Amino acid sequence: MRITDVDIWTVVVPVIPERVNSPEFGAPSWPKLPKHIIRLRTDRHVYGLGETRRGCPREAAEAAAGALVGRDPLGIPLQDLPLVQSERPFHGSRASYEGLHGPGHSSPAYDAFEMAMFDLVGKALRVPAHTLLGGAVRDRILVDYWIGQQMPADAARNARRGAERGFRGIKMKCAMDDPWEERLQAILDAAGPAFKVTID
Repeated sequence: MRITDVDIWTVVVPVIPERVNSPEFGAPSWPKLPKHIIRLRTDRHVYGLGETRRGCPREAAEAAAGALVGRDPLGIPLQDLPLVQSERPFHGSRASYEGLHGPGHSSPAYDAFEMAMFDLVGKALRVPAHTLLGGAVRDRILVDYWIGQQMPADAARNARRGAERGFRGIKMKCAMDDPWEERLQAILDAAGPAFKVTID
């Protein structure tokens, strides 16, 4: 089996404005950053899908794709892909990316291609991708509602909306000088004392 081609779709995933920041905190820039959906295709019509982080340069995805075309996915170490290093920095600093992933995995597109390779190889071997990673850890995933930096009244309205839709918690972005106590109290008043709050 050989990887014959890589499709790269650049997308900007929209956000609902009132769920991100209250006007007092200004509009964040990240919702406008593109990400890339990739599909590794093979000569046996087996494919693997992956997704980059927001802000990953398209050139990095193209360079990574070029390094894999023609290769046998069953002959590549899945957690040490031979990707071409991108020359363009990711989120301002290659050093910060290497700090997260180590110097051998410094391509900003690395995670997307590793994800796609696990997907592809799992399909080729007719096993779930988690089998290649040592087996499933859980069969359910807890998902919380999400908001950006918000004033207490906005946070309360969104927490209530999340609770009404069945969420049991909310994750919110914060800065050190945000109105912490008022915001937390507003969320708990709106969604109930058992509603979990995760602060990022």
